[in-house]
Amino acid sequence: MKVIRISIVTFLFVVSCTQPKPQLPDLSWTSLDEPPRYPDCLEEDPVANWTCFTTMLQGSLATKFQHIRPSIPLGVDTLFITLKVDTTGQLYMLDAAKQDTSYLHKLVLPLVSETLSDLPRLTPAFKTNLEVPVEVTWTLPVYITK
Repeated sequence: MKVIRISIVTFLFVVSCTQPKPQLPDLSWTSLDEPPRYPDCLEEDPVANWTCFTTMLQGSLATKFQHIRPSIPLGVDTLFITLKVDTTGQLYMLDAAKQDTSYLHKLVLPLVSETLSDLPRLTPAFKTNLEVPVEVTWTLPVYITK
């Protein structure tokens, strides 16, 4: 009787250990998924909505940069800013990369941060096949000219 119990327990242990673990779905955003939506852009097409959002963001930044235009050094410069929209629709600035000028960082980054904080909350990106909100990060090139 004891041997049968041990055999059954051993059998159940072996069977439970060999069962494949369920695979978690990939929750990273791809270009095939629905991007974040900006509430001031009413286009139904997600690509048109995203284009509207980036155009509006560029316009807001250009307006803010008008005030600092006299302080910008001569020439053209580019600042690459990494942005993130989280699963609640909040827009954050994660990082800014620039190779040579820290002066430009000090001049431009506070304006970019202020512009982002003034924006209303976005509708977060959604994983199309799962309908769950996901985070999206991208790099925004900011071209700065005198």
